[in-house]
Amino acid sequence: NEIVYNEGYMSAKTGFNGDTMTCQIGVPANPGNSGGPVFNKNGEVIGIINTRQLQAEGVVFAVTAKNIFRALEEVKNEVMTQLKAERETASVSVKQAIDKLKSFEDFRKLSPSQQIDILKPFETALTEITQERFIGNIRTKANFSNTDLYQKQLEWMSQMANPQKPAEPGGTEPPKPHIVFVRRDSVKINFSKPALETQQDVEDYVAALKEQYLKIIEENKRISL
Repeated sequence: NEIVYNEGYMSAKTGFNGDTMTCQIGVPANPGNSGGPVFNKNGEVIGIINTRQLQAEGVVFAVTAKNIFRALEEVKNEVMTQLKAERETASVSVKQAIDKLKSFEDFRKLSPSQQIDILKPFETALTEITQERFIGNIRTKANFSNTDLYQKQLEWMSQMANPQKPAEPGGTEPPKPHIVFVRRDSVKINFSKPALETQQDVEDYVAALKEQYLKIIEENKRISL
C-alpha cells in the first residue's frame, strides 16, 4: 500500500458540535483514511483522523494527541490494576493448593527433601505468576496448579508416603495397588434435573452423589476435595 499525503490546516480547535476530544481539519479525506496520523509543520503527531463530514468536502475530524495519550494512560492504568488483582487472586489460589497438600497426614510422613519436591512446582508457579504479563496466562497457570498439577503431586505424595512392600516369599496376599485420586469435580452422577428446586431434589441429588462416591471408594480410590 502506498502512503497518501495531503496538506491542510486546522479550521477549529473543537470537533463536531464542539467536541473537545477532537479538532476540525480542512483537508481532503477518503474512506480508509481513518486512523491516519495528522502532523504539524515540525513533523509531530498532533492527532489521528477518525471521521469526516459527508455533506461537506474537506471537513475532517481528528482525535487530538493529548486526548489519545490520556486515553492510553487510562487504559494502561486499568490494565495494570487488573493485572495486579489477577496475580493476587491466582497466588491465593495456588497457596490454597499448597495448604491442602500440607494438611494431609501423608505429607507429614515425608522427609523434608520429599516435602520440598512435592511443593516445588507450586513455588515455581507462584514465581511465574508474579512475572507474567498476560492475564490469560495467569489464569491458566492458577487453574493448572489447582487441577492437573495438584492431582499429580497428590498421588506422588501418597506413593512416597505409602511405598509398596515387596511380596513375601510364599505369600498369598497380592501387593496393594498405587493409590489413585479422583477429582471431586470430575465425578459424574446419575441425576437428570438441571437444577435443584425442592427439598426432595436436594435429597435425591445427595443420595446419587453419595452412591457414586461410595462406588469410587469401593474401587480403592480416593476423592480429592
